Amino acid sequence: MVLKVYGKETCKFCNIAKDYLDENGISYEYIDLKLKDNREARKLMSDLNVKHIPVFVYGDNYVEWNTKSENLFKEAIKRWLENRGIWKKERKRNKIQNNKNS
Repeated sequence: MVLKVYGKETCKFCNIAKDYLDENGISYEYIDLKLKDNREARKLMSDLNVKHIPVFVYGDNYVEWNTKSENLFKEAIKRWLENRGIWKKERKRNKIQNNKNS
């Protein structure tokens, strides 16, 4: 299962989310909702009744955030990933890969 992040390149918190995931070694697929060929992704957001981006989707679980605080946003990302077992698994996988490359 792959973590999917839906957002727009012009969205401040979408970019914060991507940077945070990258900094913490969390793998994900980014889907830019602004691209014209992403009708299917935009339809999914409509079907889920999403009002804010970014949106994280992992299996049948999804979450959208509406916050003005970067720190609260990052903490919310970490908690959501921890509750789904993604945080620990991805960080462990990255640590093993880094040790192999050393």
